[in-house]
Amino acid sequence: MKPKIGIITLGVSDLKKSLVFYRDGLGFPTHEYKEDAGIVFFKLEGTWLALYPKDKLAEDLVDTEHPAESQDEQESKSLPFPRGGLGGVDFLKEEAPRPPSEKGEKNNLPSIPSLVRRGEWALGGVTLAHNVGTKEEVDAVVQLAVSAGAKLIKKPEEVFWGGYSGYFADPDGHLWEVAYNPFMDLT
Repeated sequence: MKPKIGIITLGVSDLKKSLVFYRDGLGFPTHEYKEDAGIVFFKLEGTWLALYPKDKLAEDLVDTEHPAESQDEQESKSLPFPRGGLGGVDFLKEEAPRPPSEKGEKNNLPSIPSLVRRGEWALGGVTLAHNVGTKEEVDAVVQLAVSAGAKLIKKPEEVFWGGYSGYFADPDGHLWEVAYNPFMDLT
């Protein structure tokens, strides 16, 4: 296997809303987009990003060659993730959970650990990262995402490893880190 990721596919609850967020809000160029195709592709530098309805993505994960006797049995045998969800989103529900706002916590934003403990939002072990060349670019990209409809998760700040980064969640709760790394050029 080549050490390469060709496409990252995000399961989304509202394809049009996500298209507007990524294309119009963040400026990602679409590739041969057709409104009735049911999927959106963005050709990025080095990889592709795809948006696909969550319910269709969940169906794609089900093993149809070895059908189970019941729906519950099929889900438990076929889905490579717990019924509770994948990447912080329950693919088998209509709506993705949203991080709520709480008073009294830093910046009125709940911490990721408190959201995970309460079961309202989960870090699924994956974040997407966008690296830029300066701290100012981190601030600008995070602001761009928020103005396009993203939820601010962590304001950009100096981080323990010596860089500068912040986090936002897209309309479906997928986490994005925007980072400046002074030690490696990942731009």
